[in-house]
Amino acid sequence: MKVAALLAALVVLALPASASAALPRLYLSLGDSLAAGYLSPGQPYSSQGYADQLFALKKTAGANLALKKLGCPGETTSQMIGGGGHCPYARGSQLNDAVAFLKKYGKRVAFVTVDIGANDMLRCNPTDAACTSAALNAVKTNFPRIVRALRKAAGPDVRLKIASMTYYAPGLALWLTGAVGRAQATAYVSSFIAPANASMRSIYSGLGVRTADVAGAFSLTDFTTTTELPGVGTVPINVAKTCTLTSMCTRQDIHPNAQGYGVIARAFAAALR
Repeated sequence: MKVAALLAALVVLALPASASAALPRLYLSLGDSLAAGYLSPGQPYSSQGYADQLFALKKTAGANLALKKLGCPGETTSQMIGGGGHCPYARGSQLNDAVAFLKKYGKRVAFVTVDIGANDMLRCNPTDAACTSAALNAVKTNFPRIVRALRKAAGPDVRLKIASMTYYAPGLALWLTGAVGRAQATAYVSSFIAPANASMRSIYSGLGVRTADVAGAFSLTDFTTTTELPGVGTVPINVAKTCTLTSMCTRQDIHPNAQGYGVIARAFAAALR
């Protein structure tokens, strides 16, 4: 063995294993119960949420990646910023913990996903225009604060890739209750969820945040295409997807099931390409 080659080999052997291997890039997941992977009251932090499944997709594609999850069930935009939600954070709020993480690891962060704002809206009756307007204004104020804080924490030399999402419509389950329910489901989509998604898209675009088209993946506005829903019969495809991808039609739970989280994960993967 030549002297140079021998010296190189000795240097590698002298390094600890962690130093001789490439450090993984990092995926930071922020948000509410969807980011936490909520499946049921007994599984508020599952390993089947969209963040976990997106992480698995990236790993399968060959990414050297590690996942950091900070999502909290029930979190609103105000709670993300100032604390006071259901989850304890070392620095008082989810955003503060995220900022600390980015200050420490910003150059290694591959991307950030943020789903937040749904709980601001869910406290409103969809027919209460004043409440809905106030909630949306809170999101329009708070979401940019969150994104700007994340980018500032990552540092001026980091082009932080951030993605958020549009929303599906759990209220489409009303379609199954009869003629009145069908009218309510249609109005719920056209007057509440679709306009809210349009506003969110505008916010994301203005901030350079990528949009995961979850609404499209759930066929949100498609009442025309029909399909068979087992045990029910022929229904619009948006209703069928609500029933098969969430727990809304079985136990009145708005959260996705594992299959639904997979659909959301693929929407994020498409946005992050």
